[in-house]
Formats: sequence, C-alpha cells, structure tokens
Amino acid sequence: MNRLEKYNRYIELNWWENINKRDILNWVRNFQNSKVAYDILDQIIFYNSGQLEKYTECLLNELKADVYLENVKKCGLGQVDDSILKNRWKEYCARTKILPAKCEKEVVSSADTVIGKWREVVGEERLSEVVNIATNISEGIHRFILVDDFSGTGKQMEKVLSRKIKIETGKEVAIGKIPEVYPEIEVKVGLYVIHEKGYNYLRKRFPKVEIMFVDYITEDMNLSSEQNEMFRDKSTEEANEFKQEIEKIKAQIRQDKEDYKKLLVYDLNIPIIFEHGCPNNTMLLIFAKTEKWQQLFKSGGVGNENTV
Repeated sequence: MNRLEKYNRYIELNWWENINKRDILNWVRNFQNSKVAYDILDQIIFYNSGQLEKYTECLLNELKADVYLENVKKCGLGQVDDSILKNRWKEYCARTKILPAKCEKEVVSSADTVIGKWREVVGEERLSEVVNIATNISEGIHRFILVDDFSGTGKQMEKVLSRKIKIETGKEVAIGKIPEVYPEIEVKVGLYVIHEKGYNYLRKRFPKVEIMFVDYITEDMNLSSEQNEMFRDKSTEEANEFKQEIEKIKAQIRQDKEDYKKLLVYDLNIPIIFEHGCPNNTMLLIFAKTEKWQQLFKSGGVGNENTV
C-alpha cells in the first residue's frame, strides 16, 4: 500500500471525516516536491466525531472520580455505597454549569461544537453561557466548567477567563480570578487537547483555575522542530530542505492572503485537526485556501473566534 492509498483508506474507514480522496490529491499537487506533502500527511493527528464523544466522556468521568474520591476520603470505603455516591454526584451536578469557552454568545467558535457534545451527555439544564455567570451564582451555582476542543498558546482562553463580570454589589471580577476572590466558587477549564505552551501560560495567569484535558502535546509536534520524530530518519540536509520549503510556502500564502498574517503569532506548526475544523495553531499549509493554494482540511475560520 503506497502513502496515497493509506490516506484514502483513512477516509474509507471514516477516520478522517469531512474530506474526500480528491481533496488529498489536489492538495499534494500544490507542492513541487510531493515528498514534503506526504511527510506532512504522515504526521497528522485527526480527532473524528467518535473520538470527541469518547473524550467528552473521559472528562465527565474525571469529574465523577473527583466527587467519588472526595467522599471516600471523608467517609472511608466501608461507609460509601453506590446509592450515596450517586446522590453526591447528583448534588455536584445541581451546583455545576458547563459553558462554551467564548467571549460573545453571537460569535461562532469551536466551543459551540464542543458544547453540543456535552449537551448529549449532561442535558440542556446543565449548560449555560458566560454572560449568565453572575445570575447562575445568585441561583446557587458554585462551579463553572468552560469547555473547548483545544488550547494552543492559551491566548484565546485567556480572553475568556479575563472577561469581567459583576458579582453581588456591582463588583467586577475576571472569570479566572473568581476562585481567588470567592474561594467557595470553582472555575475549571475542560479541553480535549492542550499544548504545553497553553497549559503553562494559563497555569501562570490563573493559578486557581483547574485545567482538565485528555491529550497533552509538546513542542515535539512542531513540524519545524528538530525534536519532531519525523527528522530522526532524515539527514541534516534533508531536514533543512523540508523546513525551508514549508517556510517558503507559508510566506507565499500569507502574501497571497493578508488575513493569514493575523494568525502568525499563534502558529505552533502542529498537525492537529478536528472533524469540525483546524485550530489556528495548526500548520498553515494544512488549512489555508487561496486562489493558488488548494485547501486540505477546513479551517475554524479566519476572523472568527478560534481556538488559540
């Protein structure tokens, strides 16, 4: 099986969703050297809808485990049965709201897709919006979980956590600082995937916010990093040629479409794709679309609120 047949097989098995065989072939034709294209394709990590459903369940189970362990610590194993744990979980849910991690309700973002996954497992009554946090607190909610698919640099999540809301007598507090001012209120972030840069940045900015995630990725995923396993089988000359080629193409794409220059600050050069679109941190060549460049996977949308 050659490399193109392998990717076509991924599509047939629905491992790669929302793409067809012609898309791959047309994308490869963008390159003067097709080997560069295939090297990139070999590194792609695709999260399909089935995986995201399982990842949602993983995060939910992490919450359940915290509740159960807390009660076991208090009461001991001999004093906690299934009925007690189920009641504790019910109480936990009653005081919890899950929110799409975005600043404005009207803006379309990856968080809208993710909150849809959560709706399927927790129900509509457990969901809310950032704009409703103050009202939720007055109604007795003491736990907020902001969900999205991915955090790369942490900058987009920082915007959400930095948004100020009025609590009690008009006092404004940033969402990510609420636990510091009101220790009885918890703020968590729930992500399918997080990059080490985003994790370290958010932990430093918001030390009282718990960050939950399933997959943790490092700089090793950077397709221009010498740490990437792709370069282990390449000579220094081959590695440099690959890096120079992709940087030259990215520069040309940004020249052809000015909007892509706005994403330069978020570029982590990683091959992460979700079934609903690529984060802005994904290598530009994978999701870019210009008059001269055929798109491979769809983008979250230049100009929209994306996961960065």
